[in-house]
Order: sequence, then structure tokens, then C-alpha cells
Amino acid sequence: MHLVTNVLDEKALTDAEAIRLYQLRWGIELQFRTMKQTFGRRKLRSRTPARAYVELDWSLVGLWLIQLFAVKEQVELGEIPQHCSVALAIQVVRETFRRWWQRSEEAFASKLQAATKEKYMRHSSKQARYCPNYKDKPSAGKPVLRNATPWQKARLKEYFAHAA
Repeated sequence: MHLVTNVLDEKALTDAEAIRLYQLRWGIELQFRTMKQTFGRRKLRSRTPARAYVELDWSLVGLWLIQLFAVKEQVELGEIPQHCSVALAIQVVRETFRRWWQRSEEAFASKLQAATKEKYMRHSSKQARYCPNYKDKPSAGKPVLRNATPWQKARLKEYFAHAA
């Protein structure tokens, strides 16, 4: 793995800290993926930017509430939060809203408790599952780094001076 950063002092950012920051960033990436794909908010339906922000805010609140409800129910059974399946929890909530006349808090709680990821262990790689003979795989090699030229540094300072 290669990390490109402008922090050159190892005392300011150790390898362990960089790895931890990357792991935290990965959790955020997974949440974005959940929001866009699993929760179905890849494309917002609002017509104006202001309303799109409101739609996005409330979509995030809704997704977080679903996750919190599911994790709450599962923690009571001794499950760890990482085993929660957001997709299954969303299905439970949607199904409950579709069948609003069959209200049962116990059934809702038990369905959320069961909304966990499968606990099987993978025995082979997922890499060749779809296209095993794919010839044009990108080769991610060592990045080529260049120092900024004095002209580029001046332009950057000028940009930030006008942006503030």
C-alpha cells in the first residue's frame, strides 16, 4: 500500500496513525456506499440545491435511525454492531410500513434482531467470480510523485488568497 501525503515528518504522522486514519476513512466510504446503493439515494429527487440538501439531511437521519434501531435490538442479544446488516434492517422497516395495519412491536423488534450478516467464512477469493479471463486489469503500481514547481506553488498561494 502506498500513502501519498504532504506530512513528511514521521513524528507528526506515524505509520500506525496513517493506517488508523485510513481505516476510519474506509468506514465512511462504506457508509456512503450504503446511502447511495442500499438506501437508494444515488440520485436525489429535489429540483433545487437547497431542497437537495434538506433531502440529503433527512435521508441520512432516516438511515442512521434504521441502523440505530437494528443495532439496539441486536446488542440486547449480545451481537456486535459490525454484524448488523443495513440492507436487511431497511427491508424490515420498509415491510413494516407496507403492512402498517399488522402492527406488532414484538415482531418488529424480533425482525430487527434477525437482521444480521451471514456468518459464513469465504473459502475462495471473490476476484474471479464474474470475469475470470478479464485481460485489461489495471495495474496499480508505485505512484510517481513530483514536487511542485515554484510557479505551481505561487499559483496555489494566489488561489487560496482569492478563495478566502
